[in-house]
Amino acid sequence: MDRELVTLCSEFLNSETNTTETVIEWRMAELIANEEVQRKIVEEIKETVGER
Repeated sequence: MDRELVTLCSEFLNSETNTTETVIEWRMAELIANEEVQRKIVEEIKETVGER
């Protein structure tokens, strides 16, 4: 029983990680394809962090 529970918990954690990874990959692909959004992000970073 304990071994089965550990296996199930591991599967749940792995599936959550894969879901998060997939969402990040899709968002990055969208950013790469959209130059206007890239420009806005760079401007926001400059306003928040400043030039370095």
